[in-house]
Amino acid sequence: MQHSAVTNSVLRATLHEFRVPTRDPFAHSITTDAQGNGWFSELSEHGNKIAKFNWETEEFTEYPLPWPHSGPHTGAFDKNGTLWMTLTGASIPAKLASLNPESGEIKTTDFPGNKARTHTLGIDNDGNVWMSGTTLLEFDVKAQQFKEYKLPTPKGTDYSKDTWQAWHNVPAKDPMPISQNTYDTKADSKGMIWTSIESVGLLIRLNPKTGETKTFTPPESPSIKGVEVDRDDNVWFAVFWGSRLGKFDQKTEKFTMYTAPTKFAMPYGISADRKTGEIWYADLNGNYITKFDPKTEKFDQYPIPSAQASPRFPAVDPNSGRVWFTEFMNDKIGYLEPGGQKASSASGQ
Repeated sequence: MQHSAVTNSVLRATLHEFRVPTRDPFAHSITTDAQGNGWFSELSEHGNKIAKFNWETEEFTEYPLPWPHSGPHTGAFDKNGTLWMTLTGASIPAKLASLNPESGEIKTTDFPGNKARTHTLGIDNDGNVWMSGTTLLEFDVKAQQFKEYKLPTPKGTDYSKDTWQAWHNVPAKDPMPISQNTYDTKADSKGMIWTSIESVGLLIRLNPKTGETKTFTPPESPSIKGVEVDRDDNVWFAVFWGSRLGKFDQKTEKFTMYTAPTKFAMPYGISADRKTGEIWYADLNGNYITKFDPKTEKFDQYPIPSAQASPRFPAVDPNSGRVWFTEFMNDKIGYLEPGGQKASSASGQ
């Protein structure tokens, strides 16, 4: 890796790391509750838990899931304070878990007769849960019902061959298989659902009321992982194999692509700060938590103190501005205070 110079903004920041009590938990995705605490998934069979970290007391609380190999992946809180999390396990009778933070009770929900596996989730304005995976699923929380949506995923086998060979520096098999799976999903302010097709770098917009879909092909995007919608309804996406951050302006339907400062950076999950408008993403290959300011179009890369952390899906706490992250390979989680500890204390935290 050829790393770029450290900026003044990075030098003013404070990063905190904490070791998860369970060994080899594979802490994957993290989100925050109304009190600013971090909640994350322990994806491994050793973990198999949903966990909470209280930032004030620096204490962990772990909630075991009811089946082995549940594969908890990505969580989000609804307006009522319930935490929802996808379950990726292939052999368990559930696709979705919900956790009541007050009681610690975990409930799981299945979609009988449906073999689709879930992956990443988002929650729309009505509180419904949307899940990516081998298909796109909606869970109506009030009706307690699932619905599956068929998407116009691409066909073919050789699209990713050149990209694979360039990035891995090994000969690619011909033809290369293309995964039809959706990867991430988010809702915009108008109730449109956005999802990414990682293997071929596509964005798909779904209108849940009509079932109508529209496919968008961003430039310079061989693969897309994380998707986020900012306060202005712009759609941001992480070009994992292309070392880029992308922006789609819904008003003009134009793409703007930004190249990461570090060569071979791998943007993964994305989180938008709705107060400042800044975009944050985890750089898996560069071992950074990276900030992008749309106003200045400048990047700031914050190095994670531990090497080879393999960060996945970060989260911005909307109240404090702390940026939470997981260290998938290091048994740790952490958070970043962009202005440092003094600035955080001065804001009332």
